[in-house]
This record gives sequence, structure tokens and C-alpha cells, in this order.
Amino acid sequence: MSKKLFLLPLLFLLIFSCQKDTFTLSQIVNQLDRIRAQNDSLYNEVRSLQRRVDSLNSRVTSSNQALTLMMGKIDSINNRLMQVANRVTELSAQLAGVNANTTQILEELNKLKAEHSLIISLLNDLIRQSANFYNGLIAYYPFSGNANEVIRGGVGNGVVSFASLDTGFSGKQNESYRFSGMSDAVIKTGRVIRDVSNTFTYVFKVNATDTLNIIPFEGLWNDAFRQLQLLAPVHGENFGNPSENAGVGVSLGQNGLVVEDHSHLYRSVLLSYRGKIEGWNYIVVVIDNKVPKLYINGSLIKSGISPSRTLWPSCGRDNTFDHSNSGIGLGNSNGTNTNGVRRFKGLIDEFMIYNRALAESEIKLFFSRL
Repeated sequence: MSKKLFLLPLLFLLIFSCQKDTFTLSQIVNQLDRIRAQNDSLYNEVRSLQRRVDSLNSRVTSSNQALTLMMGKIDSINNRLMQVANRVTELSAQLAGVNANTTQILEELNKLKAEHSLIISLLNDLIRQSANFYNGLIAYYPFSGNANEVIRGGVGNGVVSFASLDTGFSGKQNESYRFSGMSDAVIKTGRVIRDVSNTFTYVFKVNATDTLNIIPFEGLWNDAFRQLQLLAPVHGENFGNPSENAGVGVSLGQNGLVVEDHSHLYRSVLLSYRGKIEGWNYIVVVIDNKVPKLYINGSLIKSGISPSRTLWPSCGRDNTFDHSNSGIGLGNSNGTNTNGVRRFKGLIDEFMIYNRALAESEIKLFFSRL
């Protein structure tokens, strides 16, 4: 972002250094010129931010709610700046009149000063938002017409099997993938993330259409019990000693959600939530120093337990035979169709992984229902 932004408060302090009754016509003209110059500077900053967000938008998808919201706010600031510019022109014309009311014009100048102060605040907030949204984002699958990953230039693009493009959250066609519960339906990324552990964040925009047999407790459970895995947990041996490492997965139904970790002959529930999750929802699972937290549409729902093992994000799998059925990707459960295994049913619109724990304020800002 341009260094000019940091000069804006200094420009702001130059306005109105004299008392109202000591202003001459020339001084008022100077104040109008300064406001006009500040308005032009602000407009340039807004245009710079708009180009940044446009560039991000072109790399991902126009259906992303966070970017759409930012674009709307940028348009609002542009409209405010245009109104200020028009008012400055009107006041300049009034000063050219024979009977210019300098007292009234000074009052209008005070209003313009207050408006610029508000615009500066709004602009700074937007700059922070545009930076924070992509801070630490290491995997992003918007599922707009394909399963490509858009942050790393195609590294880890998804390979789709038996999942079909469908209508997304925005109502547009080909903006999500539908999983019908078929045993072979999956989006494989072929990517194992080995540079992030114990602290990371999953974000899903998802619409589940089946119900989950909720595991009512947190802790060790039956390794053979696998169902409705939105994201299959990668095998812990991909990251070293299988008794010390585990991948984190998420199972989801219309009636609840389970966060689990998995390794060789090991599976445990880190968080179990029973509650209605119907229709489209933003599901955010934060792993913060091994402690899982569940957010739905921006609201903190529940925190889970911390395991002894090192936790790793699941995105793909290792290519070794031993792990060929483990952590295979999105929308499928590892293992075979035995022992009560059921596959995920529903639609996935977006999937993201951050290499940090998103703050609650960020989750409310970016991943609440709009």
C-alpha cells in the first residue's frame, strides 16, 4: 500500500488552524484547495486498494463473500469522496458570488473535515481487512468451475472423481461440488502440508444433506467407525513417528460435527458437537496450540480437548501404499465400505487452510453469513 496513506493524518491536521472570525476570503479559498487536495489523495488511495482487491478477486472467485463485501465498501467510500468533491465545487462557486456567506461556508468546511476523518478511518479498516484475509492462507479451493488451488499457482490442484459441479451458495451454477455419498466420490489434492503443525485453521462453505451418528464424547474411540468425513484425516505416519503424530479431519452432518485426529491404529475425537447445521453454512475449525475451536457462521460454538500428539492439517496424502486409503482428500472417508462407513453427502463451495489460528474478530468479519 502506498506510503501516502501515512501522510493523510498530517494533511488532516493542516485544516482549520485559524478561528472562524479571523478567516479572510483568501484563507477560505486555501482551505477549500486543501480539502480538494486531500480528497484527491484519498481517492488515489482508494483506487490503489480497489486495484488490489480486483487483482485478488480475479485470482479466486467473485462469489467469495469477503471480497464482495470489501468491494461494496470501496464503492461506498468512492461515493463519499465524490460527494465531498461536488460539495467543494459548490462552495467554490458560492465564494465567487458577490454576497458570499463566509460563516455558512465555514460551517460546511467543518462538515467536510469530519467526513474526511470518517473516510480515513474506513479506508484504514479496509486496508487491514484486505491484508488479513490472505495473511497465512496456504490453500484455497474456491471450486468455481473446477477444483484448482489458487494461492500456490496450481500446486495441489484437486482431481475430481464422481463429484459433480452444482449450484453454489451464491445461487450461481458450477460454484460448488456435490457429493452423493458414493464410495468413490472424492476430490484428491495430492498435497501433504508438512510445514505447519499444532496451530492452523480450516474454513469450509458447505451444505450437508445427511445426518451424522454423533460420537457423544471426546477421547479415543473405535478405529473402524468412520462416516460423513468432509475432510479425511491424513495418516500420522506422513509426518514421522506414527505414535507421536496425527492428521486432523472433520466429519459433518445436518445434526452436528466431529473433529478427529488419526494415525496408525489410533483415532480420537478432539471435539464433538450436536446441533442443527442445515443449509449453507460457514464452518471454521481453528486448531490453536492443539486446542480445537468450532465456529459456525462467525459464532464460537464450542472448544474441544488437546491431545498429546503433534497435530497436522489434512489436505492430501502421501503416495506410499501403506497410506493409499488414508487422508485421501475432500468428501470421502478413509477405509472401505465396511463397519458402518458412510460417505459425505452434500455440497462444498469453498475450502481454505490458514497456517495460523484465525482470531474470533477475523472469523466474524470474513466468515459470517452476509
